[in-house]
Amino acid sequence: MADEVQSDEVESSRIISVLAESKRRDRWTVAPRTSMFTVLARSFFDFRKAEATGDTVEINVVCVFGKVTLVVPEGTDVELSGMSFLASATSEVAVADKEPSHLPKLVIVGHTVFGKLRVRTPLPEDDRAPSVVESIDEPVAVEPVGAVGEPFSQGPKAEVEVPEDVDAFEPTAVAERTPEPVGSSA
Repeated sequence: MADEVQSDEVESSRIISVLAESKRRDRWTVAPRTSMFTVLARSFFDFRKAEATGDTVEINVVCVFGKVTLVVPEGTDVELSGMSFLASATSEVAVADKEPSHLPKLVIVGHTVFGKLRVRTPLPEDDRAPSVVESIDEPVAVEPVGAVGEPFSQGPKAEVEVPEDVDAFEPTAVAERTPEPVGSSA
């Protein structure tokens, strides 16, 4: 009985990412039935050095407000199906120039809601570790901000009137203007 439980554990696996990042790269073992659940997160799985057994690997992907990227070797037989709602699921796998992939057929069922599921062959940047700046999906525009006391470089200018009798940097000026608690006698 214990042998059956151990073989069941090897037969399926779950990878769950909620408000986090999941990565698998280099050598790792993919179970014949794998479930990936990504919510408000990013997941990256590189299958180029992954080990798998059997004729097919079934991968069920659920992605909600996230991004899942599966990188497979050229020539991998991929079958992608599923449902997308205000999302995308794409398969861009190149045909092998030299030899077929070492992986069995990947049957991927993807369910994406406000997210992105992408199955693709490797890009040159997949072979090096990304820096913190490169891990950002979109370039971030940074606008210069003026020094303290200067107006912003864009947008409407706001003018604030400060009463002449208040010196904002003097604590005593604030204390003098603070009303007394109700019910106290002076």
